[in-house]
Order: sequence, then structure tokens, then C-alpha cells
Amino acid sequence: MMEASETGSSNGRGGGGGGDSNGGGHTSSYEPLEGRRTFDTADSPELDGGGPPKDRRRLVFFALMTAGVGFVLPYNSFIIAADYWQSRFPGQSVALDMSMTYIIVALATVLLNNVFLTLAPFRVRVAFGYAVSFTTLVFVALCEVAWHMFTAKTAYSVNLAAVSLVAMGCTIQQSSFYGFASMLPKQYTQAVMAGESLAGFLVSSNRVVTKLLIKSDRASTAIFFLTSTVYIAFSYVLHSITTHSPFVRYYMKACAKIVLRPDDDHTLSETLDGDISSTRYGVLTLDSSPPVHMPPGSTALSFR
Repeated sequence: MMEASETGSSNGRGGGGGGDSNGGGHTSSYEPLEGRRTFDTADSPELDGGGPPKDRRRLVFFALMTAGVGFVLPYNSFIIAADYWQSRFPGQSVALDMSMTYIIVALATVLLNNVFLTLAPFRVRVAFGYAVSFTTLVFVALCEVAWHMFTAKTAYSVNLAAVSLVAMGCTIQQSSFYGFASMLPKQYTQAVMAGESLAGFLVSSNRVVTKLLIKSDRASTAIFFLTSTVYIAFSYVLHSITTHSPFVRYYMKACAKIVLRPDDDHTLSETLDGDISSTRYGVLTLDSSPPVHMPPGSTALSFR
């Protein structure tokens, strides 16, 4: 969990020769993790007055909300269209089979998620999830619902396979977005969760409107799935735009240059020994008092 709060603590900073002294003149210094240099605000020309840039018009917040819609809506689209599946496959427990298929595949994908993290970067994983969801829903809308390209027995297996693809893509997409939102201020994780809740309302209202406006069951279901793909496409476009915003760039650069302060080891050891009353364990904070070897005006991230 990230907390972008500035702290003005100074660890016994002495004057004169420019060295930090803790108590008896002991000089300490530290280096960025993995040899990375510390985050210097001079590297970010988009910063306004040296502080974090603002999320103008709350566009990043809205983009993450639509992202939450984007990876929940595909599965909801299959489940909400239960009336069509019952008429297409009479006597079959379609909703139950789709739910079980989604849960099993999603669980397997979660267990293999570390493999996906090492094989593909964030943008590739997100693009993969969107591509799978979009193409699968378009395929089902046109080939299965509109044209009935398969026999009923084959179509049942095809739809379960489509649900499996959606489960894999959306699970990878979901974990990627939560990791992405965790690098931003904490309210942006709440935006993803709000989008997940909003997805149910959107897909339900979509189904109601298409059923009321279009009498043909097949035509209304095809339009219903195609409308869901419009939501997914809009979510991806908005996400692609906001990832290049100064607001996102600032926090991603800050997270890529985490610095471990020398007193953080002491804090961590106290926490492990059981003294947690006065510690803030697991919080990243922006420290406005950088060590002496850092250039003036730079900002370090401290892990506590």
C-alpha cells in the first residue's frame, strides 16, 4: 500500500562538513535498491512547483474505474444472458456450468500468475486481457448468437471454451490493474473496486434495454454482447491515454526508484520482535529530507 505523504524528519543532521550524524558522529549513507539512483524531481519536467502533479479532471481515477468495469463485465455478460442460453440449450444447467468453468480457470490462472508476471510486462498483460475479452465476445455475438454456426452440442462446448478464455484474460488483467493502482495514491485502488461494482449495474441495464427495444431474442442478445464490447474498447482506450499522463508517470518513476533508509532496518527488526505500537510497517512515504549525497530538491521514498 502506498501513501504519498511528505515527512519532514531529520535524523540528527549536523552542519558543517555535510555529513549525517546519528548521536556520536557516526556517519551513515545508503544507496538505492538494486543499484538504482534516487528519484530526482529535476528529471520530471512535468512537475508543477516540484510537487506531485495533479490528476486533472480526475481522468486517471475515471480510467481505473472503467478498468474495473472492463475485466468484470465479460463474465457478467455471459451470466446475465441466461434467458437466451436456456432457450438455446434447453434442459442444460448453463449458468452453473459457466460459473464453475470460470472459477476453475480463474483459480488456475491465479496460481500461475507469477509465471505471467515474469514473462510479460504490465502493458502486454493488460493488452492481452482486453484483446481476449473483446475478440471472445465479438465471436460469440456473431458466430454463435447471430448466425448459429455450430450445432447445439458443439455450441455448448464452444461457449464454455469462450468462458475459459475470458476467465484467463480477465484474471491476468485484474491482478495487473490492482498492482498498477497500488503504485498510485490509495483512493485509486478504490476506483478499481468501484468499477467492479458498477459493472453489474451496467450489464444488467444493458440487458434490460436490449430486451425492451428488440423483440427478437437472438438479435437482442447479439446487440447485448456487442454493446459489452463497446464498454471494453472504451476502457482500453481511456487506459492507454492516461498511462502517459504526468500524474501516472510521476508515481511510476517514484516506485521504480525506491530507497531503503538506514533506519528502516531498525524499524523492521522492532516490528519482527513484536513491538508494533510505534511503527508504521509496510508504508511507502515521500521523504522531503534526502541524505547528504543526494542533490538538493530531490525526493526519496522510504519503506517503513
